[in-house]
Amino acid sequence: MFVLAFPINPALLDALTADFIASKFDVRHLMRQIVSSETYQRTSVPNDSNKMDEQNFSHAMPRRVPAEALLDSLTQATGIPEAFGGVPGGFRAAQLPDGNVENSFLKLFGKPQRMDACECERDNGSNMLQALNFINGKSILSRVQNPGARPALLSRQKLTDEQIVTELYLWSLARNPKPKELELGVDFLKNSGNKPAEAAQELMWALLNSKDFLLVH
Repeated sequence: MFVLAFPINPALLDALTADFIASKFDVRHLMRQIVSSETYQRTSVPNDSNKMDEQNFSHAMPRRVPAEALLDSLTQATGIPEAFGGVPGGFRAAQLPDGNVENSFLKLFGKPQRMDACECERDNGSNMLQALNFINGKSILSRVQNPGARPALLSRQKLTDEQIVTELYLWSLARNPKPKELELGVDFLKNSGNKPAEAAQELMWALLNSKDFLLVH
């Protein structure tokens, strides 16, 4: 059975094709053209004119980070690796060679078993179990509270509260905190009494549960 797919914007496809040929089939050039375009860089915040649009690319559509990327991001942010059965240590979720590798986190967040050669096998939907897993699941809490995790490592260094908050934002969200976020984070650490390490853990937990970490937007 064959399914014919028609481009939404044939003129754009023709222009990209011509540019690809002119660059002597340089894939990097093609990718650079796409990601530097205004369409690709549009915000996910809708306005009154496009808030109902879901197919014409008038604004970016927020979507959950795929299971493998989400677990790898969690590992990188906290500094605590994931142990996958049947593969050598140090493997990232995106590198798993076998779709049958059992992992409760990847299964919960919709990683396909690779039974079909179609991306439609992946489940990118969100549900209450996923939310509960991030709120109080072992895959999150055990990492954040680990003595070798990022919050504990930062707390043992001679850093100011501003530096700790900034480092947690950089590791969790790959960006610096906004002025208001920095102010709130510093106030939270200062009000932690004599438990700065626990406060750093709670701040990172909050960042990992934020839309900035969970969604592509």
